[in-house]
Amino acid sequence: MTSFLSRIIILSLVLAFPALANHKWGVASDTLLFALPAIAGGKILSSEDQDGTNQLINTMASTLASSVAIKALAKSERPDHSGDDSFPSAHASLAFAVARFLDKRYGSADSRYEIYAYYTAASMASIARVKANKHRNQDILAGALLGLSLGNHFTQEKTQVSLSLSPLKDGVVFAWQSRL
Repeated sequence: MTSFLSRIIILSLVLAFPALANHKWGVASDTLLFALPAIAGGKILSSEDQDGTNQLINTMASTLASSVAIKALAKSERPDHSGDDSFPSAHASLAFAVARFLDKRYGSADSRYEIYAYYTAASMASIARVKANKHRNQDILAGALLGLSLGNHFTQEKTQVSLSLSPLKDGVVFAWQSRL
C-alpha cells in the first residue's frame, strides 16, 4: 500500500506542477488541497480504520467550521479585494490539519519521507494562496497553526495493543505489547 500512496503523492505533485509552472496558483492550491484528504482516505480504506474515519471527519469539520467562524469575526479584506474573508486561510488550515492527521495517525520512522511529502504539499498549497493574491503571509500562518492544532487534537495515534497471560510452572507471565 505504501507504494500506492507514494504514487498518489507523486501524481498530485505532478498534476499541480503545470499549474505552478504557469503561475495558476489557485488551481495548484486546490489540487494539493484535494490530494491530501484523498491520500488520507486511501490510508483509512487500506487499513480498514473506522476510528481513523471518524477522526478525519472530526478534524476536517472542526477545522472548516473554525476557519469560517474566525473569518466571519475577523472580516479581513483579501489582497485582491474580492471579499472580506482572508483571515485565516481555510486552504492552509485544512491542508495542515490533514497533514497532521496523516502524520500522527499513520506516521512512523518507516514513513518519514511520506510525512515530509504531506507537509510539503500543505505548504505548497498555502504558499500558492499567497501567490494567487488571495491571502497574506499571516493568513496562511494562522491557518496552518489552526489546522495543526485541530489535527493534533482530534487525532489519536494508531496503536495495536496485545495483552497475554501465560502460565508457567512457578507463576505466570503477563506480556503487553504495543506497535505503532
